[in-house]
Amino acid sequence: MRFLPAWLLAIALLLGASPARTLGAQTPALAVSFPTPAEEADYASFTPPGEVGPYLGRLADEVVGLDVDTLPGPAGIPIARISALPKDDEATVVRVLVIGAQHGIERAGLEVGLRLARDLTTGRLSGLREGMEVRIVPMANPWGVENRRRETETGVDLAIDHVRLAAAETRAVWTEYAAWRPHVVLDLHELGPSEYGVQVGVPTHPGAPAARRFARFYMLPYVANRLARRDIRFHEYVATWIAGRTHERAAVPAADSLRGDGAPSEVWFTPPSLAAQSALNAFALAGSVSFFIAVPSSRDIIGLQERTDRMYLTVQALLQAAEGLSADLVAATTAARGLPKDSLSLRARYVARDDAVRMPWVFINDRGQREQGVLAPWRSDVEVQDALPPPLGWWVAPAETELIEALRGHGFAVAAPGSTDASSGGPAVERARVLAYPRCRTTAADGAAEVKAGDALRAAADAPPDGAAWVAADQPGARLLFTLLEPWSDTGWFADVRSDASETDCVPGSVYPVYRVVP
Repeated sequence: MRFLPAWLLAIALLLGASPARTLGAQTPALAVSFPTPAEEADYASFTPPGEVGPYLGRLADEVVGLDVDTLPGPAGIPIARISALPKDDEATVVRVLVIGAQHGIERAGLEVGLRLARDLTTGRLSGLREGMEVRIVPMANPWGVENRRRETETGVDLAIDHVRLAAAETRAVWTEYAAWRPHVVLDLHELGPSEYGVQVGVPTHPGAPAARRFARFYMLPYVANRLARRDIRFHEYVATWIAGRTHERAAVPAADSLRGDGAPSEVWFTPPSLAAQSALNAFALAGSVSFFIAVPSSRDIIGLQERTDRMYLTVQALLQAAEGLSADLVAATTAARGLPKDSLSLRARYVARDDAVRMPWVFINDRGQREQGVLAPWRSDVEVQDALPPPLGWWVAPAETELIEALRGHGFAVAAPGSTDASSGGPAVERARVLAYPRCRTTAADGAAEVKAGDALRAAADAPPDGAAWVAADQPGARLLFTLLEPWSDTGWFADVRSDASETDCVPGSVYPVYRVVP
């Protein structure tokens, strides 16, 4: 089952068969020059992490338009910056950021990154550069790659570190992102065994509807068509909800609750997590059209070439779609970066429609074999449980130094107390009301549900506190800024604090150290 309507796939097939320039016509394939270290070894070994920077450096010495640099990080993170070829000054140029190996055990993204850098500058993809700038971070987690570990040396999972920016590696990527503001972000991963040759995830957070629509209905059909031509089974990325949390895979370890007559009622399939912590959603909230690209893998050398080829083909198709849709893509992402007029989600969940389909449940038994159980529910609709309109901005208490640094790490302006920037809101801010969020969980009169944020907010008695920092809401990436700063956001900075809190921990009258400023 695919999630793309049949009529849309039909259009994609027609467009894909067209030689029109608007679908990113490619130059004829050339003999491979500058083979990557893995190619030289016929994929019998991975590219050694110590060879990534030198390989890109040798390539840059021979071609025009490739700049190789190192992002700050514990081990240095190589980045390839590929400039667009000269063309009409009126032409639209799309900016694309490609990130590989956030998980050090997932090496196909690294190999794809090196091949892209070569083929965009010397090979069959060079024609795309007439309308595109590409920056490639093939190895976002150098220590993890070197030591064959999923996380960083400090134990951080980079793939879900895009709210707190706890790792230097994530901060380095966001520094590059904020300075450049790409229109498209491609995050490359490997999954465990799968029935599908490629899975592609699109943004899921309800605060980024434009990114989700553009990814799913404009770009993904072209990818599905390209993969179908190569007889590669494709599916939009599926996750699994078990016991209150999302598991980023459709096959799960065997458990007694999954045996017998069928999956329990609290197990179902969904698209990926709604959380802002993932790269997929964080970059979408910041204003980019983002994709999670995954291929099945044993995560060892077996099958490296096959999964690298599949991932490369998927990335190539997305680049071609982005180039062909450049004008619409740039317009959509430019609009998505600004402050929205409508309310933004604080809390949301997946729900099933009355006509929801059911999907086969696949699990791994005690012998490590894959088995298919009965059908389990598919919950694809998102229900927003609480929302608020954007404020004029926020006052952040001076003690919240980690939060302030994380905001700046994402590229947001945070004005020091008493600075000119802090009063940039002018009379509107001076006359505004300052509201505080209570720390205590509150429930409705019937005790059945949590009170809405708008009903719980109250006038702050002592705000802004002395030394508070001012953060204006109207700045690039405003949707991400809202999600990070709103204390009752279920995936923001204070999400863990709220989820771990209980009524016994609550101090009556206590409020969060972020104050909402409204007209």
